[in-house]
Amino acid sequence: MPHGTPDWRINWTPRTVWGLEDLGEHAVRMGSPHLWDRRGDVFYETDFRDGLGIFRPSFDGLGASVILHAGNARHGAFDVKLTPGSNLGRTAGLAAYMPIPRRTGVGLEFTFSTDDDHTTWAWELETRIGTDRWRAVIHYDVALTRLQYLGDDGLYHTFATAVPYWDCTDLSNTGKMVVDSRTWNYVRFLLNDQEYSLINTPVDHIPALAGTYFQVSFGLYGPPGLNVSGYVDSVIVTQNEPI
Repeated sequence: MPHGTPDWRINWTPRTVWGLEDLGEHAVRMGSPHLWDRRGDVFYETDFRDGLGIFRPSFDGLGASVILHAGNARHGAFDVKLTPGSNLGRTAGLAAYMPIPRRTGVGLEFTFSTDDDHTTWAWELETRIGTDRWRAVIHYDVALTRLQYLGDDGLYHTFATAVPYWDCTDLSNTGKMVVDSRTWNYVRFLLNDQEYSLINTPVDHIPALAGTYFQVSFGLYGPPGLNVSGYVDSVIVTQNEPI
């Protein structure tokens, strides 16, 4: 597809409006949620206007639920309301199996709300090929205002502290994790206006039962004794991310 101004150089001087120089901008103006970080090629995206689609709800604990919701959407008519349980695992999220993408930079992005009583938001990409399983996980620890990644030692490591958030049910935060599936290293994490480099940081790698799949998942952990909902919208999975 052409990119930029036409070869024949239309003169816009006498006009009161201007043309678009980027088809990505045109797509956004037509309603695409792929506007915040346009690097990478879209592998899958949804704003839940057609329901949960390929995503399967997952939740645990008393009072937990995952429902399609109208009222807090960033795009379209719907978002998803995640309510973690008040006990047991205290989780609520969505997961989907997808075809394994080519070995490239792969990204997971979504927009979400935050609350003072939220514990953690999580991004996860998991690939299993044969008896090898790679898990890339980023946690935004809202309670302690920090970002952590799951390392190849199976432990979570902090890479940013004093990470601010806005206590509001509005979908006012966007986060994106990028992983290099050729080397199984993290590449970067973006949260709102900040970008954090994770170059050459290995993801979690453990032996597993034989299988072949690529799974995308994300969700919310809640506090004990409470059911505090969070909202999520505009989920985008990308490939061919620059490294």
